[in-house]
Amino acid sequence: MAMDPVGSVCSGGIYPKGSRALANINSTVHELAAKASASGFATSSVGRGSTAIYGLAQCRGDVSPSRCKACLAAAAAQILEICNDAYELKIWFDYCFMRYKNANFSGQIDMGDSVNLASAQTMDNPKTFQRAVGKVMGKATAQAVAAGSGGLGRAKQQYTPFVSVYVAHYRVILHSSSTESKLSDWHHGIHQQKSAVTLLVLVSLALLPLGMAMMDPIGVYCTGAVYAKGSKGFANINSVVSDLAARGSVTGFATSSVGKGNNVIYGLAQCRGDVPDSDCAARLAGAASQIATSCNYPSDARIWYDYCFMRYKNEDFIGQMDADTAPAPA
Repeated sequence: MAMDPVGSVCSGGIYPKGSRALANINSTVHELAAKASASGFATSSVGRGSTAIYGLAQCRGDVSPSRCKACLAAAAAQILEICNDAYELKIWFDYCFMRYKNANFSGQIDMGDSVNLASAQTMDNPKTFQRAVGKVMGKATAQAVAAGSGGLGRAKQQYTPFVSVYVAHYRVILHSSSTESKLSDWHHGIHQQKSAVTLLVLVSLALLPLGMAMMDPIGVYCTGAVYAKGSKGFANINSVVSDLAARGSVTGFATSSVGKGNNVIYGLAQCRGDVPDSDCAARLAGAASQIATSCNYPSDARIWYDYCFMRYKNEDFIGQMDADTAPAPA
């Protein structure tokens, strides 16, 4: 079963070929794949001192053992190739997650990385969205080319009462005129997408209060028609995500469904296996409050955090792999 990752993040330096640390990475990821295939979750460590490697792997709680095993095997194979032997790597699939690092991260939250996910969702009001994007890009461009900015521009523009567009931390090593051209090119590139606009929300931790920043998602994926406020589907989404947060915080994993026929909503939530119950509860509560409003209540939404994952959809997806989720194009 061929599997492509939803996203990946590489960081740190590169280990030289033939090094002890590189051998330890290989041992760690294969041990993770073997152990987590049996239990659905595993941690591992190989080596000592500067060559020690720590790892974690987890399958989605509704995944069969055979699919869990296949996903982890794909993760172990691709994690060794995707970033050219980096000090740290995280890789996400629809069925599983795997990570290794040259420092012990077990039970710790990491807010340093993000994955942008593309949706084929057609916006309910493309012109309004384009105006919001245009304004925020204009503000960011002006800041980035201003004297003393260091090429950094940050801006926010409201799109709906529930959704804001953020642009931040655009780092380039160029002269100011080139920086303006680069930002302008990106701006116009977005405006060329008229009928199927991708909802891209870039959230800067530096722009938010610390308490809110701790709850920022790694990635959000939204697709499908938007439910009208006050509709049965709208209410069922709220019921499902609230139920997932309540039940998932107790067991670390939960599925739920509310409604019938065209208004039925299915949901799934899971915390990372090494996360304390109190942190799991807090993260799932945050996911429940953000998953629908981040995308303005579409028929299918997914939200990833370092500690947990939540998804709802108007079709039963439990135990199934979704091949439509893909990383945003570079």
